[in-house]
Amino acid sequence: MFNHPDLVKITSQILIVGALIFLAYVGGRITRRIGLGEIIGQISGGFVGGPLLMSYSHKLAEQYPHVEEMLKWSFPLKQVHNYAIVSFVFFMPIYLGVILFSITDETHIDRIKENWRFSSFNFISQSALAFGLVSCALYFLTDLGWPISCIAGCLAVGTSPCSAFISMSRRQVEGKFKTVWSQTVVLEAIAEVFIVFLVVNYFVDEAAAWDLRFIGKSFIIIAIISVVGFWLIRTAASNSFSSDEIKGVVNDSKLKNLLSSDTIPTVNIVFVIWSVIALVVGVSLGLKVPFMLPVIFAGVITANVHNQYIFDSLRIQDLMGFFHLIFFALLGVHLDLSTLMQKETFVIASVYFVMRLIGKLGGGYLSCSLFAARPEAKKYLPLLFIPNMGATGIAFIVLHQHSHPLLNTFINGLVPAFILSEILGAPFINWSVKKWKQILIADKQSHSQLDSSNKSSDVEKIPLESLFHDRVLLNVELRTKEDAIKMLCSELMKNGDITDLQATISLVLEREKLSTTGIGDEIAIPHCRSADVEYPMAVFAYIREGESIDWDSVDGAGVRYIILLVSPLNEPQMHIEAMKNITKSLMKPGFIDGLQVAAKRKTTLEWLKNQ
Repeated sequence: MFNHPDLVKITSQILIVGALIFLAYVGGRITRRIGLGEIIGQISGGFVGGPLLMSYSHKLAEQYPHVEEMLKWSFPLKQVHNYAIVSFVFFMPIYLGVILFSITDETHIDRIKENWRFSSFNFISQSALAFGLVSCALYFLTDLGWPISCIAGCLAVGTSPCSAFISMSRRQVEGKFKTVWSQTVVLEAIAEVFIVFLVVNYFVDEAAAWDLRFIGKSFIIIAIISVVGFWLIRTAASNSFSSDEIKGVVNDSKLKNLLSSDTIPTVNIVFVIWSVIALVVGVSLGLKVPFMLPVIFAGVITANVHNQYIFDSLRIQDLMGFFHLIFFALLGVHLDLSTLMQKETFVIASVYFVMRLIGKLGGGYLSCSLFAARPEAKKYLPLLFIPNMGATGIAFIVLHQHSHPLLNTFINGLVPAFILSEILGAPFINWSVKKWKQILIADKQSHSQLDSSNKSSDVEKIPLESLFHDRVLLNVELRTKEDAIKMLCSELMKNGDITDLQATISLVLEREKLSTTGIGDEIAIPHCRSADVEYPMAVFAYIREGESIDWDSVDGAGVRYIILLVSPLNEPQMHIEAMKNITKSLMKPGFIDGLQVAAKRKTTLEWLKNQ
């Protein structure tokens, strides 16, 4: 019974996975305390629990064979490692797919229009330099030959999004810094995956990779999988404030209707996305198409026709942190330094890493010099592109072997170099994002007109003066709902209350797609929740006398009074209380006229304090 193969496999998996998770967690805690971030420690923990433990186990078994025989029923030293790692390697492409899907939230058409020049040039400059330097250096300095050197150049184009995504999500960094990085990484992933797919098929497998029928068939398959993936996510991932959450808190029927259509990020949506991404990756691998392209395209569709809460759910730190830990622990397991230390592979990996680093940093610096509005971007943005364990690197780990022996040698030497780029890039990314967040905070503090003394940390006490301050616009000339939303969001941007204008506009417009925010009586309350703010803030606009805007209001009347509300993403109760306070005030006789008079006299703040 004790020697049954199934029992050996189950026992080994439990033991090694438990050891890996524990060591990765402890390693992450240690490196985070010394200011290097968690990723280095998690990868190191995986390395200790993987190759290092395996090497020690082999030595122990050879030195003390009677110990191995005695423990064979529960801890087969020579088998424990391989069983567990092979069983869990499937997690890596699914995880990377989820991360790539999550950063496609910046591919909304409005954000593309605003940043496409910067993102496109950044992609072209980095990719061209990295590809040219890596492929030429390997061709002239090693014996790989031109086909393999070209594949290496294509691999150099890609960037691992994991470290930067984790750091920006944890610090809630929004704005052009994040948008340009996300759009560049998406473009790089598309180019890297598809070009490597074609080059490997053509040069190595001698397939008709450039046959238009082959390319067309691949694109059709990718398109179908992408659309089906989006449909599954849209159908399953639907969530809003439940009746229990607003029961007893909100009594006004109009406000209940507004809140019942508001969507919120939840753990359930995280599981839906993970399951759909797993299906997309599995089907793509089965049909032999690049498995990350359908994930990216499904994300792009979701970003443009669905709601932001889908992506916000993937930033729930407590849950996603566990998935991050497992991924980086598995990376550490594949860090085979013995292979890297062989002279031939060491030369290949060193040339590849150095040339790619020069290309990425040089291309990023050039694009920031030409397009970045802030000079600090040249110092921080290029550092986000150091890690290189992208989609193709994960594919090589998962698929493991290839029929071409020279390509196998190249892959075996380069995978440790990919992992080392994650280790070396993580502290630079952590430092870069931290510094950029400090810049955003300083900007907000220096430009904001909010008096911090008016703010209340009590969720149940959000005074009107802290919501509106003096943001009241009179005699506004507007023709459409979209114009009104853009103007009111611009008012927040002008005061320094938000840092990403286009993202806020997109969030408000996405909320409008769910149901009308025109509550009747010529009043509309467009609103959203955003990671760009830490406290609810509102703008009140009075349309010019005798005019109104069509808002599809519940009573069919036009709108003359517009209140824009932007609340913190992670404070749903604060959002409810702010909405409750606004609607309660609007129902008071004379409130709207009184606020208008106070705004004309420039005594808005004092008037609101007395309400």
